[in-house]
Amino acid sequence: MNILVPNINHRGQKVLPFEVRHKAYARPLAAIVKRPNDMKRTYIIILVLLTSYYCKSQVIEQDSLALVAIYNSTNGDIWTNNNHWLNYPVGLWFGIEVYNNRVVKINLNCNNLSGYIPAEIGGLDSLSCFSIYYNSIDSISPSTGNCAILDTLMISSNPIQFLPPEIGDLSNLKYFNFGNTEITSLPEEIGGLTNLEYLLGENGILQNIPESIGSMTSLKEIDLSLNNISNLPSSIGNCTNLTRLQVNANEISSVPTEIGNLSNLEILILGGNNISELPEEIFTLTNLWKLNFAANNLNNISPSIGNLVNLENFQFFSNEFESIPEEIGNCVSLDYINGYSNKIGSLPLSLLDLPFVQTLYLRYNKLTFDDIEPLVSINGFEYMDQDSIGYCIDTTLYLNDSFYIEIQTGGEFNQYQWFKNGDTIVGATNSFLEFQNLNYADSGEYHCIVTNTIATGLTLYSRVVTLYIIDPLNISEEESDLSFYVYPNPSHDKIFIRTPEKNNFKNININFYNQYGGCVKSHKTMNSNLFEIDILELDKGLYLIQLINENNQAIGKTKKLIVL
Repeated sequence: MNILVPNINHRGQKVLPFEVRHKAYARPLAAIVKRPNDMKRTYIIILVLLTSYYCKSQVIEQDSLALVAIYNSTNGDIWTNNNHWLNYPVGLWFGIEVYNNRVVKINLNCNNLSGYIPAEIGGLDSLSCFSIYYNSIDSISPSTGNCAILDTLMISSNPIQFLPPEIGDLSNLKYFNFGNTEITSLPEEIGGLTNLEYLLGENGILQNIPESIGSMTSLKEIDLSLNNISNLPSSIGNCTNLTRLQVNANEISSVPTEIGNLSNLEILILGGNNISELPEEIFTLTNLWKLNFAANNLNNISPSIGNLVNLENFQFFSNEFESIPEEIGNCVSLDYINGYSNKIGSLPLSLLDLPFVQTLYLRYNKLTFDDIEPLVSINGFEYMDQDSIGYCIDTTLYLNDSFYIEIQTGGEFNQYQWFKNGDTIVGATNSFLEFQNLNYADSGEYHCIVTNTIATGLTLYSRVVTLYIIDPLNISEEESDLSFYVYPNPSHDKIFIRTPEKNNFKNININFYNQYGGCVKSHKTMNSNLFEIDILELDKGLYLIQLINENNQAIGKTKKLIVL
């Protein structure tokens, strides 16, 4: 193919054309060479376009005066970016958007603004978006409420301390973010924001949520996390369009039953508060896919958790839970479970019924191998670092006495190893340690390490048992009058209480007290310094033993007893 193209000499004059390839693209020479009139016409078009753009960049005087006032009150001369401000048409000013000769958007985020937003802002009655986050603005004029069509207000990360009541006049507002400010309270008038969909005020010092929030029935998301809020008003139940309610890390102590009205709720985050009881109504919110009530004062997970069949993410760590209900097996959508740092001592086998679980995080609880062995195949099951087992015992025994201690922990595939003063006791690989004819060399600190051939990720450590061996013939006069000794300790069937031989106590009551201070057993002595006492009727746990004389006076120090 060939093309006819003009050939231009060094003076800019056209000469005869010459042939080149691509003839299909040939066009008349006259269409290529511009005449002087064509150039003039081009200049006129460009001038018209520039004039048009210039005119569109202009705004009415009311808007320009408002912007100048904002510039002056926020130290515009030291903004990070103040390009074209005050010297060019308003539409060219940095952060300003103009439409039909009106200012419709102000976006001056992260721009080193300092000072206040002046009253003139109320003149920007066509403003739809006002965004000034990450600056140093300390106050906003009440006339902001005159910006009648404003739908986005972002004032987060400023040292603003007060919201004017007129903020409630912004009836068209849909998005409001005041997070990371110094605002301590929301005015009741905020209930006038009946079209608001997003209320975001995280990481501040807010102390209250007004009852008028119940009037904001268009709300879809609330995030007021990381504040000092002490209340969650019952009127929150009116916000039935809510899909997300996040108020974690506050001071909330109770949750109203009206929360059960939020049938569209998908995310509920209540962690890091002072809540001691959850209303059953929470467990009727069957659209929930994320539920977090971690780091509170809760001690019971309701069996109604099984109603939440769409739940995917369940976090309840750092509470006082001792168990997980069997009904959790009905939550068949679960893929993330986090319950670390509780007091959980048993697990339901129904956890095996959850087909999508990828994380089961239960570290720092009271689980033993009998809880873990059946569930060790669950994906992402983290069960390491459980609490120590047994009781810490500090006991004194006589020469030639006997002593028995046993580690009681479940598990079919356990392995045991005992230690004395940190050194391995060769051959001590049973669940118990037994001494006959104690001697001075047996004094020391004993503990046991338990491992498991199935649940290999966990090592259990027993609490330390400290033995002191003494000669009854070398007891001081003061000790002789006041001391008594309990052994074996711990025990599960019987104990011996020995007193120095010179004290043959008469009419002495040996009282056993539970952890609540109640006397659960009493034993009257005869003339002796050695008493055998049956303790089979006592439940497992910690008890205190006290000797009381006939004058109802305590003899010696109170001793601890561990019943296995």
